[in-house]
This record gives sequence, structure tokens and C-alpha cells, in this order.
Amino acid sequence: MWRNNKLLIYAVILVVVNVLIGHFLPPSGIMLSPIVIVLITVFVLNLEVRVLVKSLVIGGLISLQDIGVKLFSGGTHDYEGLGWIHFMLLMGVTPSFLAIVYFFAIDKDESVYKKIFSALIFILLLVFHLSLFSELGVN
Repeated sequence: MWRNNKLLIYAVILVVVNVLIGHFLPPSGIMLSPIVIVLITVFVLNLEVRVLVKSLVIGGLISLQDIGVKLFSGGTHDYEGLGWIHFMLLMGVTPSFLAIVYFFAIDKDESVYKKIFSALIFILLLVFHLSLFSELGVN
């Protein structure tokens, strides 16, 4: 139990530190986003919880990281800066999704349907996040 809490705390601290780095040293927070997203994914995938919970937590933390970068990294953005933020988000989400699929595939405790459903939930969470917050921080 303590291991789960520790990994989750590390992931949340990583998000907060990246947002603070982006605020005080712009545009470093934007540029570090792919690394942070992959590290968040690795931390959460090592939790000893169900695959659906992992998908929800990873999607939520990636959304919080993206919102933090859009609001606090370098102030307001134009559409070119927003495109760069979305590109960095895509650069992080792509290997993260591949890691999610791999870790879900080797998980022996869950059924195939739950694994597929959890991977689809992750994608739907990100699509929902981008449909709501795609222009967040634009001046």
C-alpha cells in the first residue's frame, strides 16, 4: 500500500514541479512535457491497482499537466504557441500510450475486454480533455 502511495505522490510532485519550472523558467515546462508525461505513465503503470484505475489516473495527471502548462508556462499564448504545446503533448502521449498498451497486454490479472476498455477510456479522456481545454491560455 505504501508503495502505491509513494509512486502516486511522485507522479503528482512531478506534475507540480514541471508546472513551476514552466512558470519560473519559460518555456522549459513546455519542452519538458514529453519527458514528464512518460515518467508519469511509468510511475502509474507500476501501481498495484486495476488497469481501469491506471488509465483514469494517467489521463487525469496528463490533463492536469497540460492545463498547468497552458495556464502558467510563459503566460498567455497565441495559436502558434498553443500548437507547440499540443505538439509536445502529442510527443509525450504517443510513447505513453504504447507503454500503456504493452503493460496492459502483459497483465495476467485482467480480462482482455477490460484491457481494451481501459485503453479506450484513456484515449477518450484525452479527446474529452482536448475538446474542453484545447484553447486554454490563448490571449
